[in-house]
Amino acid sequence: MSSPSRQDTYSYSRLSTYTNCPRKYRLRYIEKQAEDFETVESFLGRTVHKALAWLYEAPDTGEIPSESQLLNQFEHTWKVDLTPSVQIVRKGDSEKAQKNRGVELLRSHYRNVFAADRLKTVCLERSFTLRLSGNIPYTGIVDRIATDSSDTLHVIDFKTTRRPPVSLDDESALQIRSYGLETILRYKVPRVRLVYQFLETSEELTEELTRHGANQVVRELVSRVETVERAESFPANLSPLCPWCGYQRLCKVGNYSEGDDCPRCGGTLERRRGSRGPFLGCDNYPDCRFSCDVKEDDIQKEDSDECPLCGGDLEPRSGKYGPFLGCENFPECLYSRDP
Repeated sequence: MSSPSRQDTYSYSRLSTYTNCPRKYRLRYIEKQAEDFETVESFLGRTVHKALAWLYEAPDTGEIPSESQLLNQFEHTWKVDLTPSVQIVRKGDSEKAQKNRGVELLRSHYRNVFAADRLKTVCLERSFTLRLSGNIPYTGIVDRIATDSSDTLHVIDFKTTRRPPVSLDDESALQIRSYGLETILRYKVPRVRLVYQFLETSEELTEELTRHGANQVVRELVSRVETVERAESFPANLSPLCPWCGYQRLCKVGNYSEGDDCPRCGGTLERRRGSRGPFLGCDNYPDCRFSCDVKEDDIQKEDSDECPLCGGDLEPRSGKYGPFLGCENFPECLYSRDP
């Protein structure tokens, strides 16, 4: 696998994809594979952002939209843009529930933030491309740039996350800092105000970015690009977020068979047995400790009266949680299963 060319255009989303899961990075940005689906959470974010762009653009026409007009705009966009590719992942969730959440986020933002907003919008949803050190193209989209009474530019990014952070660290702030970097360069100002607006709580996290700080941002972005371009392998990073990934069919996370390549080190997956039954483990164990469940279709039906661990007979027993089959060699053998 060849490394990406310096002609590739980078973005915060691209760099964070590599940090979170190199395998997903390879599939999306190197192999140019399309995801099988979009999560409803992602669709919600896009639709809410469109509604907010419409809301903040309208006052420039001299007509301030009402709350009901904003919600009607959101519901219209939701209906028009929703496609079968948008899927529900979280158990118990629904398209209706996510739509209702969008309504509540926008209603709260209108009442608690927009109604008191005194900033003058400079631009909305503005795309940009700048050149980092080494002529690296870096791109992004700024939700809103506005100015206050002292002519200070505010770089604003709307967030629909359910759990806003309590403070900004270098990782969570890098996205908006890169937007601030571009704003300082474009408008030739000594400093800007960076603002994350969290719709879930109507709270803000802010910080000031100066020209000196902008140089630090350039160095951090270049360092991350160089890390990506030096990469020779792109292992999967198994996490609780894997079900939300549209590359599961290609990545095979959670859907491995005996003989497949280990997603962590490239070794070979072997069928093994533990106290809880069969599983797949890497042949490079203990250097690589990757393991996963065996697919149900691959699990051969066990002889109902023979222990798969020691060969002893399985006997019907009853425990705290009901009947089960246990090995006759207990406590030396701890194998058990449902009857």
